[in-house]
Amino acid sequence: MTSVVDRQAGDQGAAPGGVGTLAVDAGLGARASRAGRKVARQWPPILLFIVVLVGWELSIQAMAEPLRYLPAPSAVFAEIFGRPGFFWDQTFQTMQEAGLGFLIGGSLATISALLMAESSIMDRALLPLFVVVKVTPGVVLVPFFVVLLGFGMGPKVILAAMTLFYAMLINAVTGFKSVDEGALEVLNSVEASRFEIFLRLRLPNSLPYLFSAAKIGVPLAVLGAVFAEIYRSQVGLGNVIRTAGEFGVWQALWAAVFILAFLGLILIGTLTVLEKRMLRWHVSQKGL
Repeated sequence: MTSVVDRQAGDQGAAPGGVGTLAVDAGLGARASRAGRKVARQWPPILLFIVVLVGWELSIQAMAEPLRYLPAPSAVFAEIFGRPGFFWDQTFQTMQEAGLGFLIGGSLATISALLMAESSIMDRALLPLFVVVKVTPGVVLVPFFVVLLGFGMGPKVILAAMTLFYAMLINAVTGFKSVDEGALEVLNSVEASRFEIFLRLRLPNSLPYLFSAAKIGVPLAVLGAVFAEIYRSQVGLGNVIRTAGEFGVWQALWAAVFILAFLGLILIGTLTVLEKRMLRWHVSQKGL
């Protein structure tokens, strides 16, 4: 009898531990499953990137007379790692210009979008002006900006801001206008101020659009800075592309292109991670 009672007590005492172990195992399994899904989403672009580089390399090596203006990826990487200090300085210069251009252009676009969303009069008044700015080639205005601001970073920053402005504006306007009418009526019924409506309704609803605008604007800011450097600059990756093309140093030219591509991937990847963390509640992030 004693052994039966002891065995039953032991079984009862072990039950909670068994349940806890199962819960821990389930949690670990869920985390492992999520990690596996993340890895599964990452390998296709990485694999494609490797396949393209390997195919490129093998194609160049197989040519009896390799193309002078299309070096093999191995030669391009040798150029980059052979002069890391030089390419770091040029990259830092370009990223400074693009970063300032993004901050200025993105801020102006967001403020303008908010004014256009709040007022139909401002919407009708500002949109034609911004369209004119959009269709005006920014490179044509570089000499004017050089005369006005000198040969420093100013003209490149302005061109970077102009290049991204319109794309970010349209996305931001759409976001600020995409509010739930019922929620807006409720806030108006309790006499909420415009700032409260913005903070509680317009801003949360516009975040997915603002992140989409940023993903468009970041590459455009980099391209605007590079175009300005190609036109008139003594530093930056755009200057490397221009001078390397003029003197036929194709490894250096493609090195600058590779670096720009790599920077674009890093910047967009960073924005994507930030978007997932800030918009976990949004339907666009479900299942990601």
